[in-house]
Amino acid sequence: MVFIEAFVIGVLAPAAVACLLGAAGTPRLATWLADARHRPAWFRIGEQTWPLHTAFWTGLFVALSGVLVTSWRDGRVGPTEALRESVVDARATS
Repeated sequence: MVFIEAFVIGVLAPAAVACLLGAAGTPRLATWLADARHRPAWFRIGEQTWPLHTAFWTGLFVALSGVLVTSWRDGRVGPTEALRESVVDARATS
């Protein structure tokens, strides 16, 4: 259940939004760099989609990897140990 939630959140939040912002912002950034004379005249932004695919799949991979590592770590904690830690935490905050 947590893996599916991370998949949905990973697709909608960081990966898709970053791709949309990158696709919208790249031409503006290139224009700004040309106006400020920070790039050579021959430099052009092409129609390649591989950077967007790379960003999307990397973001999704990182989100799902985080869930797997955290789930594995939390699955190793026994119920008694978890209760013991929660009692210790409650005393520390009072």
